Amino acid sequence: MAYFYVKSGLTGTGDQGRYASQQTGAFPTTTGGYDNIVAAFGATTPPAHGDFICVSDSHSHSYSANSTYTAPDNAGVGVTIMSVSDTNCDTYSRGAAESSSDGFDISLDGYLKILGLDFAVGDDLICSGQQDVILYDCTSTISAIGDRTLNVSDAPVRCINCTFNFNAVNAGAINLGGSGDLSFINCTFATDSSYASEVIQMSGFEGSRASFVGCDFSGLSSSYLISSTGLASTNYPKLYTLKNCKIPSLTDWISTAPANLGHEIIVTGTSSTSGPQEYQYCYINGSGRAEDDTAIYRTGSTAFPGGQKISLKVTTVTDTSEVRPFVFDLPTRYADLSSASTDTVTVYFLSADSLDDSDIFCSITYPDGTNEHTPNNFLSVTDAFDPFRSAGSLTTNTESWNGYTSQNRYEISLDTSVDAGAECVPIIRVYVTKASATIYMCPTIGLS
Repeated sequence: MAYFYVKSGLTGTGDQGRYASQQTGAFPTTTGGYDNIVAAFGATTPPAHGDFICVSDSHSHSYSANSTYTAPDNAGVGVTIMSVSDTNCDTYSRGAAESSSDGFDISLDGYLKILGLDFAVGDDLICSGQQDVILYDCTSTISAIGDRTLNVSDAPVRCINCTFNFNAVNAGAINLGGSGDLSFINCTFATDSSYASEVIQMSGFEGSRASFVGCDFSGLSSSYLISSTGLASTNYPKLYTLKNCKIPSLTDWISTAPANLGHEIIVTGTSSTSGPQEYQYCYINGSGRAEDDTAIYRTGSTAFPGGQKISLKVTTVTDTSEVRPFVFDLPTRYADLSSASTDTVTVYFLSADSLDDSDIFCSITYPDGTNEHTPNNFLSVTDAFDPFRSAGSLTTNTESWNGYTSQNRYEISLDTSVDAGAECVPIIRVYVTKASATIYMCPTIGLS
């Protein structure tokens, strides 16, 4: 394990800034360190797996060409780059800054963990290749149209407690191309001017995914969070998930409907800063969407802790069919199966359309009483997946619904007595095959 020291103005070359042990106290001076991070990677004995690059929190360097942090890309533990105190160089202290002049990239290549650095890139901050990159407590700021605070291709990148600043109209989109995998935890997305486009773009035509947990988008003014780029393609599935995030007031989550069943958007607990989050739910794919609705709900449903009752409004597209059904997992509120053999799970829904049991059906998956770790029990309507079967009538229901008075009310019940299971919360899956349908599903499950 070796330690490399970086501070703007130092003049070390070769291995002059490389140490076999961690330094303490004041930062090395003159030839005892490197002028920038790229120079550290260019040492005679460059950083290897397990090494540290310690950058003074007073460091500020700007590159006038495309620059790359070239860490090892073979299997191993990776290299850590961290901002440290200029007066106590064995102590983490964020604030070290690296930038590039207009039109030039900074690329992160190899297995890297970067802590506490501020990036101000004249073009893109790029992560490419199939190596892991972790950014912790970092910022990335750009200021020109077309530049990107993060441009990821074929790389898994994890961003924790980071801030992404978009400082120009239509600038700063995070782009995910190729088969990249992006994860954001507790990150902030901010702007200093009107940002009128989408925040996230997936431009690649290979499988890619991005997840956001506890992130804050409320400083933006965009109409959509996710762009049409990529979603409009039928090639390769893409997955976006947002959980417990703050957002601005949006026109919609996405700017165009997904063209592929494999394109999925899953949003839970996410709303504007003034809106409730406890019941927010949205699932979208190429065959339809299911989203919380507060105006229409079954009167007998269970309210959320804040007092609100909801339904899940399901809408399907013109191409929805038995081949391309809209399928989603119904939130299993209070659907706790016992180990008895008399459990009946009932799903309630309403539609202005007249439906039969080929238009919509359900399945439940749950563990049996012997193999409780494996959900290998599966129940559905008899022959539900057989396209040649004769459609049957759905069971009608007479319960009242708030907001609708004369629409068709239905229920589907599945009795676990034919295949008794363990005490568990089952997976309840809904299949809708009817095109251009609107159905309101009650998230409160009947259990008897």
